[in-house]
Amino acid sequence: MVYGVDKAFHADDWIPDRDIANGKNRTKLQSVLCLSIVSVQPSEISLAKASASDLNAPALSISINIRQTWSSSTDPPRPLTICSAHTILAGPESPSIRLSMTSVDNKSRHLLGDRLAGINMNHREPLTDDWKTVLPFVTIPPSSDGITVTRDISYRDLFARWGKPVPPEADEYPKPGEEFELRFASEGACRKETFTDWWNWGDLEGDLRHVKLIDMPNPKVNTAGPTEPPEGSLLPFASWDDEADDEGNWMVRLQVRVDTTPVLVRFLE
Repeated sequence: MVYGVDKAFHADDWIPDRDIANGKNRTKLQSVLCLSIVSVQPSEISLAKASASDLNAPALSISINIRQTWSSSTDPPRPLTICSAHTILAGPESPSIRLSMTSVDNKSRHLLGDRLAGINMNHREPLTDDWKTVLPFVTIPPSSDGITVTRDISYRDLFARWGKPVPPEADEYPKPGEEFELRFASEGACRKETFTDWWNWGDLEGDLRHVKLIDMPNPKVNTAGPTEPPEGSLLPFASWDDEADDEGNWMVRLQVRVDTTPVLVRFLE
């Protein structure tokens, strides 16, 4: 289990206060990551094409950027590697569960309506001596460009509306000329989860190329287990450190910020 990853929803880049406040201790903060939607293709969707298409066909392709906006490692700046499984960067779930889509003129009209609210997701750790062999990982460079991935949303996910039939009834179908704002869902409207199951400093194509990425029980808890990771392997950052300080404040070592700036998608006849 990876401790110390905090997620917040704001549009602006910021330099965090490395302090202790609101039950969180950021004195050991290592990096701030920012997720943002770069582009959506197409920005206009033909309703005629949508009605004639297979529901599982791609309706939208969304380019998502993740970058380091602040780092404690500045001399030199360092890349950071994360496990991207079960994140919007890789899936396997549809990215729609972490996005919202609301009509510009009628805020009660929504698409992408199958987010699971308030669920804590716990994934089984892989039974392997190297997580890289079974899970996707990405390296986020220290530059402001970060990395950009493209995820598809199917027509089925696009027209999902909290358990209602797909495709929607005619009176609930998007209208020609109607515009929707597509954005990351705000906190409380999407799954509450740890952003990643594994992260640490390093580059998959550099110093981590021949290193096994693993996780192991804390020897303070599992006294019968090994007290050191195997040679040539790497644990998640500070995974054996206490998750809270002496006063009970949660130690935040990685901050993930989500840019909720919307992108417009327009429906045509």
